Amino acid sequence: MNFIKLYFLEIITKHYVDFKGCVPRKTFWLFSLCAVIVLLILYFVNLIFIALGAFTLSSAVGILNLIVLLGLLLPSLSIKVRRLHDINFRGWWLLIGIIPIAVLIVSYIAFTVFSFQAFYSVDGFSADNLAIVQTLSNIINVSFTLSIIGAVVIIIFFCLKTKSNRWESLENVSL
Repeated sequence: MNFIKLYFLEIITKHYVDFKGCVPRKTFWLFSLCAVIVLLILYFVNLIFIALGAFTLSSAVGILNLIVLLGLLLPSLSIKVRRLHDINFRGWWLLIGIIPIAVLIVSYIAFTVFSFQAFYSVDGFSADNLAIVQTLSNIINVSFTLSIIGAVVIIIFFCLKTKSNRWESLENVSL
């Protein structure tokens, strides 16, 4: 229980949206492990209710899972930024993985709209829409590849050893 209190509950309660300072590797990875365990437990409880045919309970657990996921979003983001500070990187490096995912989502929505228009048009098959669909498909493939590369780069950053950094000296300065 002390493990969960120290590396999970304390970060959520005391450093919920704390983007200043640093966090060592051990704290970062143990917080991440605890968050994944909590989400996996809720996921498997949801699967059990689905298998038993208790769809009302499954929906309730699914909503609880979404609430927990959204509740962990800001602490996860803040601990990632503080981990990057610990290795002398700015928190903006997290955008390496976020920007391609945003492009991926927008492209997928556009792909869905144009493919529906291309193949189910009242006027028949539209070659213009097909060209747009092919272009959007290529954008989706590139975005997906870039988001995977960005995620790998960020994970490598998180594994780096702690460096003496400029954020420690800035914490003691009063403004």
